[in-house]
Amino acid sequence: MIRSLLVLLLGAISLFGGLSAHAQDIETWNGTMTLKVAGRDYVFPDLPAFEKYPAAKPPSKIAADIDWSSHKLAKTYRTRLREGLKEDANFNGHYKVVSHGCGSGCQGNWVVDVETGEVLGQFYTSSGTLYRKDSALLIADPLMGWEENETEDVSAFHDRKVIFFAVKKGRFSEVRVFEVQPEVLGQMAKR
Repeated sequence: MIRSLLVLLLGAISLFGGLSAHAQDIETWNGTMTLKVAGRDYVFPDLPAFEKYPAAKPPSKIAADIDWSSHKLAKTYRTRLREGLKEDANFNGHYKVVSHGCGSGCQGNWVVDVETGEVLGQFYTSSGTLYRKDSALLIADPLMGWEENETEDVSAFHDRKVIFFAVKKGRFSEVRVFEVQPEVLGQMAKR
């Protein structure tokens, strides 16, 4: 289903003129993004890739419940986190990304270790997430399908960030923050 949704979103991107973002789907994302602004391509080849972040081992057991002491806000989302723990791991071997709505254009996301019930982290997105069970990399707010207007102006990327997270040694942390407008402006200045 995720693959079908991404194919649909990528198809929608190609309908727009002036401004577009092209990326492979979740299966083939290789860390390279091409953005088209004012008819010119700007290529960013050194972004984190799924293959560079190998997954943890599959779960050897499933926790009976969430470790409520592992995150100060976990109890606020008791029902959703418990429901998520009952489902199979979907990220980094034995982890589960549990998502919930938090208003129009807002998703709350939690990373839970299904073996221990520990909540490793919580973050918000406006354009969803990309992640795989066979990788420790998670991409928050990927540039796929969010463009809603036709523009030739880089200001359309104002305040737009793609955040790359990874689980390393049992900790969920940022790997890279890609601030879109400054990155594009930096390449424009070099031309």
